[in-house]
Amino acid sequence: MWIKLNLDGIVLSFRVKRYIKTDNSNWDTTWCCVDFCLESKSWLKYEVRNDEILLASEIDSLIGMLENLLSDRQTEQIEYQCIEPDFSFVFNPKKDLSLDPNYEYVSPEDRFVDIDLQWKVFFWNGGLTDNYISVTLNRTEIEYFLVYLKVIAGDLSEENDDIVKQLIKKNILY
Repeated sequence: MWIKLNLDGIVLSFRVKRYIKTDNSNWDTTWCCVDFCLESKSWLKYEVRNDEILLASEIDSLIGMLENLLSDRQTEQIEYQCIEPDFSFVFNPKKDLSLDPNYEYVSPEDRFVDIDLQWKVFFWNGGLTDNYISVTLNRTEIEYFLVYLKVIAGDLSEENDDIVKQLIKKNILY
């Protein structure tokens, strides 16, 4: 199953295969196979196919971190670097701008900035480069990504869970 998100004009397509639940004895040896693509009109087309770049335990960690972010249990920015250097995730909690010293005045209706997730994709060119692109997921897109990962982990199913059925109907999951 794939997830496809249009992130302000950059389309992210992502699929995880061969996920297996892990435990303390195999958390660092159980690799998932990943396909992903970033596309935008004629200026961007970066893809990786059938590559072992995420551990199953990293999928589990991402699920927990996304749940914490969405439920406002996270209060500080957290960057999660995967073991393989293809991805990095920056989890940004809700922020009260009136407490930020960079702002002199914040109107009451603009006081809070909602959560977001920055997904950094690092480029390879015969080897890892210093170059990357960062796409930002808003709350709704984070919720979709969490549902997708829960499907991959077997916590949700397309047969039994209405949210999964809705995302399939919208072609976000396919």
